[in-house]
Amino acid sequence: MGVGIIKLVVVNKKQTPVLVKSLITKIRSEVSDKALQKKVLDLIETIVVYKLPHISRQELRKMFGLGDFDIKTTRIYEEVRDEIIEEVRDEVRQEQTIEVVMRLLRRRIGNLSPQLQERISQLSIEQLENLAEALLDFSTEGDLVAWLQDNLTQA
Repeated sequence: MGVGIIKLVVVNKKQTPVLVKSLITKIRSEVSDKALQKKVLDLIETIVVYKLPHISRQELRKMFGLGDFDIKTTRIYEEVRDEIIEEVRDEVRQEQTIEVVMRLLRRRIGNLSPQLQERISQLSIEQLENLAEALLDFSTEGDLVAWLQDNLTQA
């Protein structure tokens, strides 16, 4: 079984489905511990997904011999989902922080030019939070421009 998994890494893409089916059959018949079985299947799944990144769910189902296979129950799906959720949270947090900073700046120094708005929208969350604190001391657009020049050259 171990040799088969190593073969899976080096075998060409055309031979991968046949080898996967053979490995899965072997694992299901020789490994009685369900937890170990799941770990080995997760390893095979990871190898297949990295080796064949454009594989569809249907092809994966067929390769693993699972008619009712739900990709959402796999470890790789959970990892990708968690990464995407984290990225979306970061993007939402940044957008919300930009909105708040822009509103505060408009109240403090008036409407901003499109160029300044664009520069502000490119700031990281940490820079935006620092700007939110610093803008309390601003009285003119020049203060904002000076802050941006000082802080963007340090980044």
